[in-house]
Amino acid sequence: MSSAIAYKSRVGGRHYNQDRLGVWRTPESTLLVVADGMGGHANGDVAAQLVVEHLGAEFERAAQPRLADPDLFLTRRIASAHALLGRAARARGLDEVPRTTVAACVVQSARVFWLHVGDSRFYLIRGGRVRARTKDHTRVQKLLDEGRIGEQDVHVHPERNVLLQCLGGPVAPRIVPASSAELERGDLLLLCSDGLWGALAQEELLAELPGADLDAALESLVTRAERIGGRHGDNVSAIALRWDEAPVPSAGPAAAPAPLAEAADTTRETWAFPHVPDSDVRSAIEELRRALRQRGREVLDFDLGAGEAGPQEEYLRMSDEDVAREVARIGDAYRRVYPRAPAPAGASAAGNDEEFLRMSDADIERAIARIRVAFRSVYPGAPEGGETPQDAAAQEDYLRMTDEDIEHAIETIRRAFRRRAAS
Repeated sequence: MSSAIAYKSRVGGRHYNQDRLGVWRTPESTLLVVADGMGGHANGDVAAQLVVEHLGAEFERAAQPRLADPDLFLTRRIASAHALLGRAARARGLDEVPRTTVAACVVQSARVFWLHVGDSRFYLIRGGRVRARTKDHTRVQKLLDEGRIGEQDVHVHPERNVLLQCLGGPVAPRIVPASSAELERGDLLLLCSDGLWGALAQEELLAELPGADLDAALESLVTRAERIGGRHGDNVSAIALRWDEAPVPSAGPAAAPAPLAEAADTTRETWAFPHVPDSDVRSAIEELRRALRQRGREVLDFDLGAGEAGPQEEYLRMSDEDVAREVARIGDAYRRVYPRAPAPAGASAAGNDEEFLRMSDADIERAIARIRVAFRSVYPGAPEGGETPQDAAAQEDYLRMTDEDIEHAIETIRRAFRRRAAS
């Protein structure tokens, strides 16, 4: 993975620096993190430090040498960082949970994934233009979105520092799936605290960063922002990465997604599914993957810092009704891809050419039941209500599913449908 990285952090006009930076690399993956501890609350530097250390430690554990799913890594780990701050405050006897903003990105397989909470920012710069930028979780950004103020008012508005979301606050941030983009040679990634972007116009960033020496360019920007902030200025921190690899060849917009990992099966050639192309099967399985993943993302919306059960415990306590709803969603996904169709003229009423499209409701229910059994066999049943969170945590943790785990479960499901079609 060919890229240049530079990072700088200055105290600015503050008594001490509450910003923290983190850079971790393996041969196939890179994690960049900027956290800006909130100075209006106690121990902002502690919050920033804990969040950066948490993300870095989880990256080192999971990137062997690459992350199975960068999107879910950012989603889960930023959510768990919020919970970590609540636990740390209780363990240290702090009167208030320390708070911080965060911006993080993962670069892997010539693609960048990014996620943020608060007003620390991520920029993707290409060809001298900002192609993507995070939207601040602030009162001013909300006013701007509503058309009540203009761009010229953002830097001078009296509520410009009022955050609507942060890590460590009394209300858990709403963690959304990460954004992502393919990288092209010469792309620039910038993560920074508001001490940088709040002092400099976007045009200054675009003019300076594309220079040949990335370290010198970032040094110049940070120094200028610190000087503009003056004796009352904020901490100034930034990480920049320049992507130097050529773009990965693309098969074009109409290409089917890459096939899922296939388990060896000597009966593959005898599967009787002749009228449904593999690309449609992959699409159906991708629908299934999204349905399963969505459950994990929904439980991440719980306020983990307030003492509730963790995401894995919530998942493992799904009732039969919850499971039934999940199964129904899986059934709907297959229905959308394989709608009911009349039998083609002259087709045999039975035998190896019978299609999935002509399965009866009872047949489909039996196949969906196999999905339930397959899923439960990989992720064992929920503990009873009387058991402790420790007992729950000892069970299989859906939110820690690796791609290999998911592929195994999906392959089991695929075979169940294939066998039904062949029977």
